[in-house]
Amino acid sequence: MIPFYVTAEYLQSLTLISGVGNGTAGQRCAMQEVRAWLDLDAASDEVPACVCPVIGKMIIGLNDAAPATRVALLFRLPAIIGTRGRPALSRARAYLARDWLIRVYTPAWLDRVPSLVPHAAAIRALGEIVDRESAVTAGPVMRAAGDAARAAVRAAVRAAAGAAVPAAAGDAAWDAAWDAAGDAAGAAARDAAGAAAWDVAWATNEIQGAAVMRAKGWPFFFLPLFGFADPEAVLAADKA
Repeated sequence: MIPFYVTAEYLQSLTLISGVGNGTAGQRCAMQEVRAWLDLDAASDEVPACVCPVIGKMIIGLNDAAPATRVALLFRLPAIIGTRGRPALSRARAYLARDWLIRVYTPAWLDRVPSLVPHAAAIRALGEIVDRESAVTAGPVMRAAGDAARAAVRAAVRAAAGAAVPAAAGDAAWDAAWDAAGDAAGAAARDAAGAAAWDVAWATNEIQGAAVMRAKGWPFFFLPLFGFADPEAVLAADKA
């Protein structure tokens, strides 16, 4: 089912884009590229019938995460063709992905914030997520971690809003950091507990680089995740 021209050299020559492109060569995300190989409408990023829906959704999410993940995806795309199986297989894959997200990914981020380390330990102590019952059991522990992570983010944002930052030096440094991060800074909103440290850093950066963002017409992304439309809203909340 994979076209003859999809060789290692061909894959190496590709550049995937974030989001959904127009479907022409060079303007495709990972799923659009796969659809083009299968002679399907490449203007759409709908998961093809021959691809497991769980794997397909994961590929779409990874494609939009960062430039590095798009590069890593390239040589794995041919392997997703023909992965669709019985519903039971898809469910098993979904729980496998959920278990990794909860018990591996989330605590790895929480460990980066000292106040959240106890929550990381509590999550690691959970049993393997293999079905609905085990997922429900993990719920209260994850909610507690999420609440603590949001509180840490809000505290860091408020501290940054009240800190004096030299305008010229702060704007220049933030501008360079944003350019270096590229699409990673605009990744889709992720679970607050799972990316607490990342969100703290970028919410702080948005405040310090507000002038740059407004000058370039960039919308605030991380601040709204935590209930603040802009830096002024953070200060207004503190005065309320």
